[in-house]
Amino acid sequence: MYSIFSPQNIKTNTSSMMGQYSLQKNNANLSKNIVELSTGIRINSGRDDPTGFVASSILTKEITSMTQAVSNCQTANSLCATADSALMQISNMLNDIRSLVSEAANTGVENEEMIAALQLQVDANLDSIDRIANSTQFIDKKLLDGSLDFVTYGLDKKTVDYLQINQANFLGQIEKDIVLKVLTSPRQAELFYNYLAVLESTTLTVGGKKGMESLPFAQGATLENIADSVNQVSDSTGIGARVQTQATNGTITLTSAGLNNDILLTASKAGSKEGNFVVRYTAPREGNDQLKLNYTEGTGNDPGIIEIVLETAPTLGTGPVEVKTTAEQVVHLINNASELRDANGDAMVGASLPDCNTGPGTGTVTPFDQYAYYGDLISQNSLQFLAAGTPPDIQFSSTPGQPLSLDFTSHPAKYGNAAATVQGFDPGTSFTLKTIAQTAAYDGVSVIFSDSPAESVGFDAAKNAVVFHIDFSGRAAATPPNPINMNELQQMVSDDPVIGNTFVLLPEGTYDSQNPPTLSSGEYLGLNAEMSRFSGGLIDPGTLIVNLETDEKGIIRTTANDLIAYFDYPTTQEEADFLAACGLSVSNLCGSDGSGFLRPTYDPEDCPKDITNMSPNITFMGFGWDDRDVFASGTTVSSNGADSAFTVTAKKQDDTFTGAEIQVVYDETGPNVSYDVNSSQLTVGVNPAQPVTAAEIAAMINSDPKLSTLFTASLPASVSGGSPSSDGSGFVAVGDHGTLSMPPRESAGAPMLGNSDHASVGLVFYSLEYGSSEFVNISSAGNTYFPVTDRYGNVVERAAGTDITATINNQLAVGVGREASISTTDLDMSLIINGDVREGTVTGFRITGGGALMQLGPYAEPSQQTRLAFRDVHTAAIGGTAGKLSQIRLGGEYDLSANTRGAYSIVEESIRQIATFRGQIGSFQKYEISRNIDQMTDNIEIASLANSEIKDTDFAAAISEMTRNQLLIESTTNVLRYPTDNMRQLLQMLGR
Repeated sequence: MYSIFSPQNIKTNTSSMMGQYSLQKNNANLSKNIVELSTGIRINSGRDDPTGFVASSILTKEITSMTQAVSNCQTANSLCATADSALMQISNMLNDIRSLVSEAANTGVENEEMIAALQLQVDANLDSIDRIANSTQFIDKKLLDGSLDFVTYGLDKKTVDYLQINQANFLGQIEKDIVLKVLTSPRQAELFYNYLAVLESTTLTVGGKKGMESLPFAQGATLENIADSVNQVSDSTGIGARVQTQATNGTITLTSAGLNNDILLTASKAGSKEGNFVVRYTAPREGNDQLKLNYTEGTGNDPGIIEIVLETAPTLGTGPVEVKTTAEQVVHLINNASELRDANGDAMVGASLPDCNTGPGTGTVTPFDQYAYYGDLISQNSLQFLAAGTPPDIQFSSTPGQPLSLDFTSHPAKYGNAAATVQGFDPGTSFTLKTIAQTAAYDGVSVIFSDSPAESVGFDAAKNAVVFHIDFSGRAAATPPNPINMNELQQMVSDDPVIGNTFVLLPEGTYDSQNPPTLSSGEYLGLNAEMSRFSGGLIDPGTLIVNLETDEKGIIRTTANDLIAYFDYPTTQEEADFLAACGLSVSNLCGSDGSGFLRPTYDPEDCPKDITNMSPNITFMGFGWDDRDVFASGTTVSSNGADSAFTVTAKKQDDTFTGAEIQVVYDETGPNVSYDVNSSQLTVGVNPAQPVTAAEIAAMINSDPKLSTLFTASLPASVSGGSPSSDGSGFVAVGDHGTLSMPPRESAGAPMLGNSDHASVGLVFYSLEYGSSEFVNISSAGNTYFPVTDRYGNVVERAAGTDITATINNQLAVGVGREASISTTDLDMSLIINGDVREGTVTGFRITGGGALMQLGPYAEPSQQTRLAFRDVHTAAIGGTAGKLSQIRLGGEYDLSANTRGAYSIVEESIRQIATFRGQIGSFQKYEISRNIDQMTDNIEIASLANSEIKDTDFAAAISEMTRNQLLIESTTNVLRYPTDNMRQLLQMLGR
């Protein structure tokens, strides 16, 4: 029978259980809705939204960090505001002090009691400044007593006059290195008057940055009169004057052939000794891979010698050496050379590029060791020539209508066969080594014998020598083979593919080729010495003719400056090559401005007497050539060996006996000695049947009544190269010979000029301050003559100073006068260098601590921090180059009764310092703190919005969801209740 009731078991009522589960789920959803709506947060735990929970946590952390960063910045801002408030009070006090000093300067009205009262007010203000410096603090940190200033180590006070570090970031390091390199030193504006008095009555207008004054001077007014008048008005002009009457520094312009390669060298100390050096450039032909400097200290009246050994490439042949060194590199070398510093570490010389007209110093320099001068200062055409080697004479020629040009073909250099004569120790072993071609390439090359088991002959570029490597020791120790003989020596030369094609070996005497002489003397053993030196390749260096520009009437139009420009810019490549080969260069000399016209020169041999408006040809010389005792001397080459040689030296110190020959000839009546003036020949007559030794010949010459007045004879101290000396026991032989010659002239270089102990060199007008904004202007009224020149010798009326150019930690600094400053993300500082510091100076120091560490960013990392300096503002610390503020107290060097002018300068500098300090603090507040707060605030807002979008509850969606869950719960409850009500009603009906 069908039943209206479904089979049910009270324990397995599935429908009921599902209904109850649905009810529980809806209750849980409703609970979650209530939590979201009551808290306003959608994600209350990781299970709500794992990804969103992580993102929200990160954003919450950043918001917290940035919020704290804002709080830190606000605290830092309060600290800065506290310091600035105190500094404002100090600034007001300094302005009051300035007024008091100005009032005290009115001595025409103020009496001593009034000035004393003003001094009391000044001292009271100074006490207040010190009190503020001691008491200004934020929380428990004192701000203005110097405890929060930076601490440095290793600062060179001789280089840096003033240092201020405003801000620094150590970037996680315990200290910070600072390196300053001075590229160009600051200069005052300067003009020079190079006369000892006013030449004609005039009125000078003296002008500078502060203003101009007119000063009248009568003819004959002294330099002291001018300086006194200028200095009396320096407060209103900014210009001072000093008389240069004491010791002066030596200077020299190191010119080089070509462009952009001139250097100005100046002695750091003044005086005839201290202010002078001799300089030369050396260019090794064998090559030199490193630029270096050699310095020989001066002794007595001799100056120190500076040799710059240039970097060169190995050079073959007779062409100019390939130099790699630029003028900039030489300047850097000289300015940083430890050899050129005295016992105190101060530089003895300074080098710089002369001016912008000579280029940036990138051109290579040319070697020189000789110099020549021309002209005079009165004519303003004084010139200095530099050259190397054996340069030609220079002759100025003038022909009507000719242009400026060079002629080096009319009187070219003459060449012969260079030769070196070697005196053998053994009889018959003397020989001459001669070049096959006529060339000067081997002049100065040595001949060296070396004891070596590997026998050969070759050219050693490093030693600049022809080297014979012979196994003297081995041949002497063993019976076979025999000692080397002259046949083998000749064969060694002819067989070498290089030496044999360049040289020929010529024995000094004849011998039996079947029984040749041997080099067996024990004096050869272990020998590694120079035996001789080549000469005679260059017979005459010739003459360089400079054809001066001359108009059709024969009037010369070439000035000294024109010639300098022509040497820099030759019109033909042949001229450029010739100047480069000679290393010829030219510059103005001794303050000459180069405006004067040049004059023709003459050859003293052709025209021994001076001619009006002409001067002798320009001949080069080297320093030291005329300063030592030199006498012509010659040693005979003896066929019987070194012990048979003797030396003859002239007693007259000139070239009278230069070229005189010594000849040993056959004379049956010998031995005898004689000298023929006409043939310049000293003859030694010998009879082989009655042999005579070298010592006996020397004694004969010294005892001869006539010859002893002309010559001195002696035994050679040694064979060339320091080999064993001759004992004179050997017999001289017919054919022995020698030639008297002057010792080689070894030039030390070119000397500085202008150095003196007491010379009066004129007057210097200079700006009191340094920098490009400073200038000095000197002009004379009407057409009166009062010529002033700039430091390069140019006649001008106005000159400007220059700012320092420097790098700080390899960053180009801003230069104003002597001050160099830099402002980067990790360093804000400025310093003022000493006015004597020269180009190329490098100095350094370390910041080892100090400063107020400010945490400005959200993370405690070096990149989020900075250190700000709060300097000491006590009266003993405020001030500058004029002095310190404490010095204007009563009894101080600049109190109101002693020096109101100095006191005013100190107060002015102090006001500028405090104003700068306040500006730095204000800049930090505005550009770092305020902008950092603004940035952090914006970032907080953006992060908070993002966090809200991720985490916060969407109220509309949550309310809608809650309403739905409420309806579901209510409907579920009703459904579960409905079957129970139906069953109750049915049972009631059945019961009835």
